[in-house]
Amino acid sequence: MALLALTDTTFTEVSLGVYGQAGDYRNIYDPETLAGGVLKAESRLRQDSVFLYGRFGYGYDYGTGSRWRGWVNPYQTPFMAADSVAGPVSLEKYSMEAGIAAPAGRFVFGAGAAYDVALMAKHRDLRNKNTLMEFRIAPGVLYRGRSIDLGLDLGYVRGTERVEYIQVVESVERYLFDVYGLWLAQSTGFSSAEKRRMKESDTFFGDFRVRLRMGSLLLDNNFHAGYEVTRQGEVGYNNLLFGDTRSLAYTDNLDLRFGRGHCISASYSVSTMQGFRYLQRQELDEASSVRSWVTYGDPVHCYYRSLSREDLSYTLSRRMKFTAGLSALQFYHTYTEYPLVLLQSFTELKPYLRFVIPAGRSLTVSPDLWVSHIGKHDTIMNNLQLYAPMKEEWDYWVSDSLGGRLQLEWRPGRMFLRLAYGLDCRMKFDA
Repeated sequence: MALLALTDTTFTEVSLGVYGQAGDYRNIYDPETLAGGVLKAESRLRQDSVFLYGRFGYGYDYGTGSRWRGWVNPYQTPFMAADSVAGPVSLEKYSMEAGIAAPAGRFVFGAGAAYDVALMAKHRDLRNKNTLMEFRIAPGVLYRGRSIDLGLDLGYVRGTERVEYIQVVESVERYLFDVYGLWLAQSTGFSSAEKRRMKESDTFFGDFRVRLRMGSLLLDNNFHAGYEVTRQGEVGYNNLLFGDTRSLAYTDNLDLRFGRGHCISASYSVSTMQGFRYLQRQELDEASSVRSWVTYGDPVHCYYRSLSREDLSYTLSRRMKFTAGLSALQFYHTYTEYPLVLLQSFTELKPYLRFVIPAGRSLTVSPDLWVSHIGKHDTIMNNLQLYAPMKEEWDYWVSDSLGGRLQLEWRPGRMFLRLAYGLDCRMKFDA
């Protein structure tokens, strides 16, 4: 977008990466083992006074023992169709992005667009195939002054995700769960050849950037705000609705650079989500002799989630780069189905250390260390919930952990090789 014109760098970069993940310290939606790869090509070109940007990426993941994952991102909505049978799962991701920026005096006008596609499939009954598409567009403007730069962009994101469930081996009865709220669920034997549902989302967002220069002092501040509405219904003509959400999120990132390699960074983000369900009844249309779902009244507010994060760090960049920081998280969500009220909440405190150490002309070593401590946590449960997956997710959330990561980067000329290994260990178990 318009901020591309802040530097005159022209480059083309092609990268290929592979990764893997295994271990018992994982969330309920994570597979037992995961292996994948990513290919990315990125380029920026200056043609006269116009800046052009392009990016293409492809990624493929393959995991084993995946359960309960009915959406590509299960936390985007509290309403989901899922099954409990563990099986291998594949995820293909395609991403494309393009941007243009053109200066006009002290102003820079630009626009960016991106298109992402993800294809996910579980390869054991019940089999779900997910197709996710997301289109994003954002025009922007930048003002470049002598001591201050001001940038603003406004954007829109249109997203859809369609899931289809199918059973290949019909000699064994499988069960499909309609999960909503905090692991409340209704289960039915899967008897039809296919069951489908569609999730659609519209997101409006804006970014405001300020860069201030005062001698050796440089201040960068980026503020982002977004509002998203999702709708979820069955694919077809019968008007069955599963639930809507309305989400509001905003983030502010501040960097203050001063002196010889000193930087103080602070960030704050808040996101909230409200969930709504519909009162519906299936009725017979006498004209067509087809049964369809009829909605009565306004949607009922039933779910609320709040997530906030704060981070403060200090970085010293000399020959070696050192960062010490502390992040905090507060999580709260509740589901109400009168007279039943369910609740989960917890807080997390996470101090961390990061290093970037030169080990020769072209080699750098970057070790990271962190400790995660769960503070106050609370849960209100009911026997109508799916106890086993709910407890597995909750135990993962409220367990302290100790983690580390070691990265080696070798850059001989225009080539680079990056190797990283991370370890996250559970320190104690909280029931």
